[in-house]
Amino acid sequence: MQNAGETITFSDGTSQSVDIPNPGFDGGTAFVGFSDAGKTIASITINVNNDVVGVDDVRYVTDPVPEPASLALLGGALAGLALTRRKHMLALKPIRM
Repeated sequence: MQNAGETITFSDGTSQSVDIPNPGFDGGTAFVGFSDAGKTIASITINVNNDVVGVDDVRYVTDPVPEPASLALLGGALAGLALTRRKHMLALKPIRM
């Protein structure tokens, strides 16, 4: 039988707790999940009393950030095209004496 007061506590600057539910049968809990969108979870504490804990499918997801090198490559390509066009336009102008 699950003991009362079993919790999962996580901290993202403020401490928040999720009670581990008792499904009403011997053998434990099938699933407990949580997320903290937009914040970084710094720590997770699982508080159980004389029980067995299994942790599975822990995911840390971040949004991809464009690499500075790819932005520099794009900028260099645009500058090269502009320079090539300028040279081409200057070559087409007649020279007056």
